[in-house]
Amino acid sequence: MTLPSTLPEPPEHLKQIIFGCLLGDGSINRKTINGIDYNSSFSESHSVLFEEYIKYLIGEFGEYFKKRHNRKSHKCIIRDKIANFKPTILIRTIAHPYFTSLRKKWYIERKEKRALKIIPSDLTLTPLSVAQWYAGDGSLLGHRQIMFCTDGFVYEDVQKLSNKIYDSLKIESYVKPSSTKQPQLFIRQFHNEKFIDIIKPYFTWQCFQHKISLRLSEFHKNRTWMFKSPQGIKYETKSLSEFCKKHSLNVSKMSNVYCGSRKHHRKWTKT
Repeated sequence: MTLPSTLPEPPEHLKQIIFGCLLGDGSINRKTINGIDYNSSFSESHSVLFEEYIKYLIGEFGEYFKKRHNRKSHKCIIRDKIANFKPTILIRTIAHPYFTSLRKKWYIERKEKRALKIIPSDLTLTPLSVAQWYAGDGSLLGHRQIMFCTDGFVYEDVQKLSNKIYDSLKIESYVKPSSTKQPQLFIRQFHNEKFIDIIKPYFTWQCFQHKISLRLSEFHKNRTWMFKSPQGIKYETKSLSEFCKKHSLNVSKMSNVYCGSRKHHRKWTKT
């Protein structure tokens, strides 16, 4: 049952953000009461370490935003295995006919299984939507390999995404199975800088800056690192490697602490 709404369809800018989120951790939630379908809503969750990005999404959704829920550490069964989840923040929108239409385009309903998320054939990628996608499900491995965790899609759909990235952005990529045989998408390294240049204008969140630092030296250059020891003493340094050597710390982990992807390392925190 598609009920009318006092709000119009979201503007194109917001639609591109939603598409990018749906390629990652975003989902469209089907609401059924006594066998009758009602309007769907959008939801997405992230670690509390990325609260800055959550606040950005809340601001972009505006009147479509409904509520935020802080979730504590919990366990969940995924593919018959117990997975441990750290504290997260979940946001949800109002129910709206537009989200109902997205549910029909992005999912195949299955009676005895969870709905299968798919890639709509008419999906067009933009720098904004790809930036959202990369923020949510992208990684920069060793500051030189760009990849997307596309494990939730079937191989054919991930290959479709690879084609769409080329059609829209002229960026070459390839699909490779993960250790669990799930398809993952990788940007070809000779297009790394081009890819980062395309999404960088939209990548304004400090908590994700480590994802667009192609060379470790670039991320460290001309930076003042500020940390607090387990004893509460504040330190500043221009050389992270020397600082870590002096205090018996891991450079990579302290870098993650500074950029926000890690809360602490041996109880050292960012000031």
